Amino acid sequence: MPNYWINVLRIVFLVSGVTRAIVINIPQDFNTIQDGIDSSSNGDTILIAPGAYHENINFQGKDIIVGSLFILEQDSSYISQTEITGDTASSIVVFENGEDSTSKLIGLTIRDGFGTLLDPDIDGTFDDYGGGILCINSSPSLTNLNITGNYINSGGGAAIYLSNSSSLINHVKIYNNTSDNFGGGIYCDNYSSLKILNSEIYSNSASWGGQAVYCHDSSNVIIRDSKMHSNLGANLGVVYIKDSPNSILTDVEIADNLHTTGLYLGYSKLFINRVIIHDNIGAGMRVWHTELYGVNCEFHNNTFHGIIVSGNAFADLYNVEIYSNSTNGFGGGIYITSSFMLNTILRLTNSLLHGNTSSIGVGSNIHSYGGELILINTTLANSFIDSTSYGSSILLDNEGSLMIVNSILYSLDYVEIDNNGSHGLSDIVIGNTNIHGYLDGIERWTPLTGHFF
Repeated sequence: MPNYWINVLRIVFLVSGVTRAIVINIPQDFNTIQDGIDSSSNGDTILIAPGAYHENINFQGKDIIVGSLFILEQDSSYISQTEITGDTASSIVVFENGEDSTSKLIGLTIRDGFGTLLDPDIDGTFDDYGGGILCINSSPSLTNLNITGNYINSGGGAAIYLSNSSSLINHVKIYNNTSDNFGGGIYCDNYSSLKILNSEIYSNSASWGGQAVYCHDSSNVIIRDSKMHSNLGANLGVVYIKDSPNSILTDVEIADNLHTTGLYLGYSKLFINRVIIHDNIGAGMRVWHTELYGVNCEFHNNTFHGIIVSGNAFADLYNVEIYSNSTNGFGGGIYITSSFMLNTILRLTNSLLHGNTSSIGVGSNIHSYGGELILINTTLANSFIDSTSYGSSILLDNEGSLMIVNSILYSLDYVEIDNNGSHGLSDIVIGNTNIHGYLDGIERWTPLTGHFF
């Protein structure tokens, strides 16, 4: 590296008040990255030349920068040219000694890690966590990284595992990682507070939940300006958030994921703004025992309901569009399910539902089974009905309730609102609303005769 750039970097450190900071060049000064870290002091930079480095590294609690020539040149090609691949079956990069945001990992590719045996639940069961990067009681800054090809047999966090961590993940690509349990991409727990910014998480797999992000155990996550797509799983959600008191998603896209829900929320409080969830082979979003506030969001072309609301849940959505979702059952756009002693509420304001389909033909836009549905300044239009069967835009069942104010119901279904009495009629309150069905506006089905009247 030219002495000019070394001098520039030294000047930056001097101006910042770190008078003893030096640059350690790998492999010129030391053959391995870890040897460079071992010899470094707080404020130093470990600058790594392009190449493949077969080792596992530990920051040892030091406030240092470890990165490629991307630090100097801002040339993203250095990220893929500078790889750390583990030489033992463990986590490739470890932060476990109280590192904070002054410990930085920048401009590298992290691949082929297998995680570290841990017992986070302190129950005597040890599993693998953190294939690529492991953060325990530490909060480093992870920026401009590629994390790929890591594998976890059990536990979670094939790419990154964070416990009691407030790490920043910024401009990171996480792809082609695999967990046979939870967290194909990122797994955070134990009161973590994670920020994911300007990142892309794709083509990861997890047998259970969190193919992209798995966040639970009183942890919070802020995700902004990021995309999760093309991930594969057989259960729960691509982004799985449970037991989270205050998580926020802004300008996030969740798309083209296979055999899993896009966004799964459980026992949490969440705010979402400008979130787009679409083209998932599975549900768009599931809200379960959760308090959700959403603004300016879209849910479209998902194959197992656009939104599911269940349990003791309150979902308040403003200015959302829900369209072209489908299901093999009831409620292509929205499915609300409640039962005895549960309070399941969905409120839609200034919103639009259209073009949702139900293979059964009933409740193509919305099916509410015992839930409380509130529509304010909302339009339901152009839902799909098979011409050979009876259909409705909204299906109410199991003694739920519906309130509609200042809204429009105008679709291609035979009726707009079907108050199904087979499990108890629902209460309906309508004010200043235009209802226009193909045959009728509101009809009630009686279990005794099976006829509409």
